[in-house]
Amino acid sequence: MISVMVGLFAGALYQPAVVTLVAPPIIMMAPLTYKAPLPPLPEGAVPSVRASAHLPSLFATDDYPAAALRNEEQGTVSLAVAINRDGRVTQCSITTSSGSVSLDVATCSIIQRRARFTPARDESGRTVEDRADARIRWELPPAPPIPFADQKIGLVFTVETEGGVSECRVEGTAIAPNKDALCAAMMSEAGRIAAAAAKKFDLTNRELVLEQGLLIGGPDSARSVGRGPDERRGLLFALALEIDPAGVIAKCSATGDGLDGARVHEGCKDSRKRSFVALDPAAGDQTTRHAVRYWASYTRPIE
Repeated sequence: MISVMVGLFAGALYQPAVVTLVAPPIIMMAPLTYKAPLPPLPEGAVPSVRASAHLPSLFATDDYPAAALRNEEQGTVSLAVAINRDGRVTQCSITTSSGSVSLDVATCSIIQRRARFTPARDESGRTVEDRADARIRWELPPAPPIPFADQKIGLVFTVETEGGVSECRVEGTAIAPNKDALCAAMMSEAGRIAAAAAKKFDLTNRELVLEQGLLIGGPDSARSVGRGPDERRGLLFALALEIDPAGVIAKCSATGDGLDGARVHEGCKDSRKRSFVALDPAAGDQTTRHAVRYWASYTRPIE
């Protein structure tokens, strides 16, 4: 459960992603057999005027696949495409994968649906078929520095009497750019947690909270999460962070309880990808700061 929550919420706090295209800017897709190699042009059939298209305008920041955002995937997709006499793509082959299936598929899908090439022509000016190679680079933007202040985001699910979950809402002080996607992505995981909790105690008129947050202070500052009036905590996974004056995480260690099966090293690895707002040297305060990053699941009464 922890590894899923880490990946989900870390991606959710990123700003909208950008797609950066690098030369040569020519690509396309067609059938689902996009991994099949393209047949070469017939011998002597290389056009005098090659097919061309302005592809950067085909991509928008909203095209970044949700799965790739959640998993923080980026990379370059190399492709070869077949173009017919009308300038449309009839086949696409991924010659070098980005390492992300969702990025590979999205690249070919977007090009297939949106691109129109200026057709290639032979020496007599007649339109002919052509082939083209291209690369598309998908890049996540640098994550902005994290404010050094308490913050949290929680997914709150309505628990059914038999232990399943239904409705979901997002609450908290952290920014969640796509609340519907967050709820949808965690619905199955929340159902499993609720079903397990239902075996231990009555969930009537209760709701399930999956919460991530940052608390300023020492290792014990997250202990009270999920321990409020009639709250029943099932898990707390916490990382104690030491942050140097430049905003870099200098040390990271696990704390909290309920750590069975938690991938502690992955949590610290994920945390070190981010930095905090740096201290102002002119202010004279260059001390080491302490914070706790945590993930928790608990149930509470419906208000």
